[in-house]
Amino acid sequence: MDLDELALWMARDRESPLGMERHDFHAAQVAAAVGGGKIVDLMPKWGQSSSDDPDVMLNDLMGGP
Repeated sequence: MDLDELALWMARDRESPLGMERHDFHAAQVAAAVGGGKIVDLMPKWGQSSSDDPDVMLNDLMGGP
């Protein structure tokens, strides 16, 4: 991919009405199909942690302590 094409894709990504939430949904969809469970339960809960510490947020996301 040359620089012009990269710039085009970056511009399209900024204009797209679908953000990273769609990627999270797709990952949860696959996890539900493979391992069971509800998609809503497998979606990450970004910004709902009581701490801004990245380690705490990652542990929350991964279901750890």
